[in-house]
Amino acid sequence: MSVASPYRRRYLQWGSAATLLAVLPQLSLAASTDSVRRQQGQLWINDQPAQLGSPVKVGDVLRTGADSSAQVVLGKDAYLLRANTRLQLTPASDDGLVVGVLRLFSGGVLASFGRGNKTLRTPTLTAGIRGTGIYMETQPGGTYFCTCYGQVELTDLQGNRRWISSAHHQSVLSDQQMQDAALLNHTDHELIELDALQGRTPPFVAKPS
Repeated sequence: MSVASPYRRRYLQWGSAATLLAVLPQLSLAASTDSVRRQQGQLWINDQPAQLGSPVKVGDVLRTGADSSAQVVLGKDAYLLRANTRLQLTPASDDGLVVGVLRLFSGGVLASFGRGNKTLRTPTLTAGIRGTGIYMETQPGGTYFCTCYGQVELTDLQGNRRWISSAHHQSVLSDQQMQDAALLNHTDHELIELDALQGRTPPFVAKPS
């Protein structure tokens, strides 16, 4: 799939994937701590103002303000919230100790997930995943969803289903019967950085020989 030129230019500014791998050990420090790792602008956790280092737990509702973003680690997962995002980390019904459902009410979120089944919900789309990297964003009348890597089953409000297995970005728009879409509002570098917080490397990054 072709990459939209503004995001391709942004990615190329960071250099090759080999160069990015050099920063992974630094980014993965303290990866076991469930907390806010990076913050720009305003962030609320359960409607309470949050800051860098604020703890994050299963069941929390995260919300960012205008011109804001936040990077969060919880369990085996890592998230990057865009501006004007509201995301609920709903616990799994079996034990309540791990996130089972992510509910995106508004905005956009890039996420890197560890092993285990999860369900992602937006106002117009449901996705079933198991250990993958995704970007989803609410839009007027629909949802933009990118399977950055891994396998995802998508279902829209009309009951249309689509199974996606992607090695490197496959995007759809749910407001037009899940037709293919170009890369939007996320980059390889951002996903590499999220995976590094959990000591992982995306499968599309070539490992040093």
